[in-house]
Amino acid sequence: MPLTKSDNPKADKADAKTDAAIEKVLDAGAGVPDSYIEAAEALPEHDEVEKATKAAMLAETGQEEAQEKAKVVDASPNSIDTPSGFALKATAGIKDNIARGNEYARIKSAKRWGYIPATEADLKVKR
Repeated sequence: MPLTKSDNPKADKADAKTDAAIEKVLDAGAGVPDSYIEAAEALPEHDEVEKATKAAMLAETGQEEAQEKAKVVDASPNSIDTPSGFALKATAGIKDNIARGNEYARIKSAKRWGYIPATEADLKVKR
């Protein structure tokens, strides 16, 4: 089937309503099996790390999950010094799931390898 002008990826087809629908779908995700939810609900809650981990697994949105994972970093000794802990904490406030994921990957890599950022300012979240 030949391509037409309507197949142009540069064509502006989206509007605010479409963007809102896309964000809603991204937040909803693909869903998880009932067995996952049951297993997460059965997790122990002996300390703050376990409580926050359980809350992250049962979160309804990506933003809630990110904030709960930031609590895990706060409650875990020395986890802020790890690349993933540092990146989780730095990006927890970003609402957009895709933007948060991109910034998480960038900051985690920068912290791990040290050659992506040129300065400490590069380890700050870019909004």
